[in-house]
Amino acid sequence: MTTTVVGAGNREQSRIIASYTLANTSDRTRAITLALAARPFQVNPSVQFLNTPGGVSPIHDLAFTANAIAVNGKPRAFTLAAADEFIATPFDAGMVVDHLASNASSVPPESGQRAGLRRRGRHSPTLPSPANGIGAKGNNAVHDDTGLASGALLYRISLPPHAARVIGLAIPLDGIAQRPVLGDGTVETWLSTQRDMAAAAWRRTLEDVVLHLPPQGRAL
Repeated sequence: MTTTVVGAGNREQSRIIASYTLANTSDRTRAITLALAARPFQVNPSVQFLNTPGGVSPIHDLAFTANAIAVNGKPRAFTLAAADEFIATPFDAGMVVDHLASNASSVPPESGQRAGLRRRGRHSPTLPSPANGIGAKGNNAVHDDTGLASGALLYRISLPPHAARVIGLAIPLDGIAQRPVLGDGTVETWLSTQRDMAAAAWRRTLEDVVLHLPPQGRAL
């Protein structure tokens, strides 16, 4: 898998665009599940920060509505192509990565593991059946008083030999949080265009930069 992340837009309307390219380099078809998790932990630890203190970022309410993951009532990530399933769980029922690691998400809805997830805690997660798809039951949401809820989008993909599939997310930063308009092209085409636009913008910005180096550094 290759992950690519770019920043797009301007100060008034900006977003992060993430793409995940899954490639099958083998000579046989492979069944792959890509899980994109929403967790209450930031990349930076609490001792390191850039503009925003690192560490834990509370998730009291986590939901999937239409085409967006909503965190604490605000859309935080828009899907560019429909996922197969969204699962969510409060902390008392275990972190979502633990359930994924034990294949809990692939167990039928009325099995012991899934039923146990629904029973535990005052606010139990709704885990829709993969056959029904996201949003089929209309309440893909969980509340956690501790602020440690977690969830994941699941993409179940069958990749033929030497084929590839690109999954994308748009994560709003500043301005109005809305799903980008992809136009008539494919998701892959839109993502490629956004990467090219970001690269061109950086080239224009850096073209005015001139470095004066001593002789031993001119090779750079």
